[in-house]
Amino acid sequence: MTPKPKSPQTLQKRPRPRPNPAGLTRQRAAFEHLLAGFRASADRTPAERWSYLEAAHVLAQNRFVLHWRSHWHMLRFARELGHRAEARGQLARLGLTVFGHLVQRLPQGNTGRAHVPALQPMVPPAAVRARISEAMASVAPPANAPATT
Repeated sequence: MTPKPKSPQTLQKRPRPRPNPAGLTRQRAAFEHLLAGFRASADRTPAERWSYLEAAHVLAQNRFVLHWRSHWHMLRFARELGHRAEARGQLARLGLTVFGHLVQRLPQGNTGRAHVPALQPMVPPAAVRARISEAMASVAPPANAPATT
């Protein structure tokens, strides 16, 4: 028995939804806030500093340039710490970032570290979720700002 051919509509890619410019601007600002927090945390433990980079990764995962930058910063930090396995993992993830965005397959919530499977969706740890919430709150429009349409 031969399989039924798929209709041309099934083979076409669905159009992507148009992004909300205000949401993209806020996402980028929150990402920059997390990187600034990482830079300002030089006196903290590596685990605390990683949480900034992991939060930046989770937040930026759906935007190619930001996603790439999050892995670049992770690679630099791993090299600074002398963690060879993490650095190798980040090099691999830089390549996977390109591929993942091309095929539109990105594991949501993945923290981007080398010790977690690169393609595994996950719920980020509480510390990472807290960092994201704080970053988003820091770039939220004022409560009395007029609504835009």
